[in-house]
Amino acid sequence: MLETVDVQGFIPSQDSRLIKFCRADAEQDHFKPADWHLPAAFQIFQFAEILGDVMQMYIDEAPDVEQFLYLPASAKLGRLYSRIFDKLAKQPHFQIAAILPLTGTCHAYQRT
Repeated sequence: MLETVDVQGFIPSQDSRLIKFCRADAEQDHFKPADWHLPAAFQIFQFAEILGDVMQMYIDEAPDVEQFLYLPASAKLGRLYSRIFDKLAKQPHFQIAAILPLTGTCHAYQRT
């Protein structure tokens, strides 16, 4: 799959991982973002915090992974990922930084 990611000449390293999110509590269509509405808008902050915690655990447990790639399923999710990762990158303990200009199709981060 990573071989198919080619955005503006960017080719991921061999030690990359493509990260895909789904709605685990969905009864069907786990990967269909249109069905991912939060019951309360403020829950987005909880989602961002959980995402940051999960990514930090992944970083800690998989030291051989150099890059993390996200291919958002919609433009709305792409904007959400951008906001979340911009906020997380400003936290001193978070160990990744953006390495690809935002294209709307691929978000790429590398260990710092």
